[in-house]
Amino acid sequence: MEVSWGQRFADFAAMFFMGVFSLGLLAYVGFGEAAQKYPKFEVEKVTAQTRPIQFAIEKYLSAGIPLRDFAGFQTLAAPIVKVDPAIEGMTVLTRTGAVVFDSGQKGIPIDISALGDSGNADVKVLVTEAFTQVVLPLRSRFGFGGNLVAHVPNAYVQEQVHVATRFLPWAAAIGSLLLGLFGALVAGKSSV
Repeated sequence: MEVSWGQRFADFAAMFFMGVFSLGLLAYVGFGEAAQKYPKFEVEKVTAQTRPIQFAIEKYLSAGIPLRDFAGFQTLAAPIVKVDPAIEGMTVLTRTGAVVFDSGQKGIPIDISALGDSGNADVKVLVTEAFTQVVLPLRSRFGFGGNLVAHVPNAYVQEQVHVATRFLPWAAAIGSLLLGLFGALVAGKSSV
């Protein structure tokens, strides 16, 4: 028995809307996961890139040399800031919060009161309106010596999430269309 076009369209519509809701929900959850996990991934990446600078400065501090006399910050920091668009700049602060060294964009505001004594923390993350700041403490044999701060623009992180998830709505739409077509084709074969 031949299935009518009306029945095929009804089967297509039912499968299409089922696909829109289920695949749309899957795309929504995927976007949410990306928006939640990518900033953490970016912080871990920036932390890994700034560790060599932290270790080099701490080596000088452990030898008893004052932080302001460290003579290699620009050599170490400038290539990282130049190559990685995720890092807008790096700043070295004394334990009182005075800026000793800057690389990249100058004058990025840092909430000194939020830093506190970072000597006990391994990595501290401060999120402001414009930047996520990854703060690594600088320790010496005398204790806490200051902070190394890497500035990650929030706009860059949001853009990366958008780039990574831009295909999700299209994948859901195409999947729903294919599911609807499959439902319309199967309807003609199964009603015998």
